[in-house]
Amino acid sequence: AENPYELQEEYKRLRAMLKEGRAHIDIDYIDTASEDEARVIKTSNAFVINLPKSLAERVTYEDGSFNKSAVQKIRELMAHELGHLMLHTDELLKIEGTQGSKEITEEEKEAEAQFFAENILKMRTQRNEDLHSVESPS
Repeated sequence: AENPYELQEEYKRLRAMLKEGRAHIDIDYIDTASEDEARVIKTSNAFVINLPKSLAERVTYEDGSFNKSAVQKIRELMAHELGHLMLHTDELLKIEGTQGSKEITEEEKEAEAQFFAENILKMRTQRNEDLHSVESPS
């Protein structure tokens, strides 16, 4: 296990990389036991959102049309994991006892990430409705 000093240094390094634009978020599709499983992992220069490969394989039908329910499920999982990344970065970096943050339970973290996901997807839907409701000039 890493000691607290090493964790703090890793935290500072990743924060600097994010600030300088040298770190990024990748998406990877992996084999999972369930299509409801997704997670965020940290690599040396990126955060990776792992999503179910089986779900990605169902995004299009044989005729090339989109499977809207599979696309929606991917969006929901991705938004939820992005919520963890945005709201629980310190935890993802395994920083213990972060100053200024309260300890929250796993259940509370899941609820926060779900709230984030639902609201970011609502904003997307509203944006699309606004874009498509604009009348074309005659």
